[in-house]
Amino acid sequence: MNPSQHRAPRSTRQGLRAVAVLACLIGSSVSLAQTWPDRAIRVVVPFPPGGLIDASMRALAPKMGEALGQTLVIDNKGGAGGIIGMADVARSAPDGNTLLFAIESMTLAPFIYRSPGFDPLRDFQPITEVLAVPIAILVHPSLPVNNLRELAAWSRANPGRVSAGSGGVGTATHLALEALKASTQADFIHIPYKGAGPAFTDFLAGQTQLFAVSTSLSAPHVKSGKVRAIALASARRASNMPEVPTIAEQGFGAIDYSTWMGFLAPAGTPAAIVNRVREAALRSLGDSTNKARFADQGLESLGTTPEEFRRFIAAESAKFGKAVALAGIQPE
Repeated sequence: MNPSQHRAPRSTRQGLRAVAVLACLIGSSVSLAQTWPDRAIRVVVPFPPGGLIDASMRALAPKMGEALGQTLVIDNKGGAGGIIGMADVARSAPDGNTLLFAIESMTLAPFIYRSPGFDPLRDFQPITEVLAVPIAILVHPSLPVNNLRELAAWSRANPGRVSAGSGGVGTATHLALEALKASTQADFIHIPYKGAGPAFTDFLAGQTQLFAVSTSLSAPHVKSGKVRAIALASARRASNMPEVPTIAEQGFGAIDYSTWMGFLAPAGTPAAIVNRVREAALRSLGDSTNKARFADQGLESLGTTPEEFRRFIAAESAKFGKAVALAGIQPE
């Protein structure tokens, strides 16, 4: 008998080879997860040192390092609205040795830049959303308004008299202001700055009259009387500014914009590593010092599952896509 008659059909042989390759991949992933981490873990913060995002990661790092048995090395890789650092992680090996501490701008990037270098849903493995803080709508004391209805009425009666600064075209705060304008029919001129820092400085000096920024950054200025908070562009009130009502509470529809932070890894990172990072993040969030620090800043501690975080990222992408279209922003 011809030996070829004993061979399995081509489709069967191909299937067996595919199973063998898959088994090898699974085996190597299990092996990797068992030995990980065997060196310091690089966490990319895609913004310069010193801001809220960087400070939050540095607060989380020590306890996470203790839980994982390795040091977390923070790599501040800023530039181009965060996309340089995000793209760096997207290109990294999915071995758990490089993580991303991301914020909402990762879901904005594809609508602002033609070639951001990554796809937020395809190129990352979500781990957990850890923190979120609402965005406050602020007015300068020179503006004689105390709530959204007064802002809308005064601005329409005084066209061109209200200017609203932001950290740049297409930032979350800019889009929150655009959503506010559409909802209230307020009349104001948007003035984009090259960064939230100079925009906030000019607002405090009265160069602009309207501003949107996280409650973490705005609360001290509100308490000192330098500015007034007239609304929150979020679904809930803030723990550090509980007296300030949301936009929806003032009758202008549901608007939910916040600064959020979470851990992601390159796509393909083994589930065992993802779960260990999440467990370490939860332990750090539960640390008494961190709990008090984040509560004082108005930050909500979360700790979502990878799948919950994936769904949230998808929802944020859809929301920002609509917001960018509403604002008429063209990708760079």
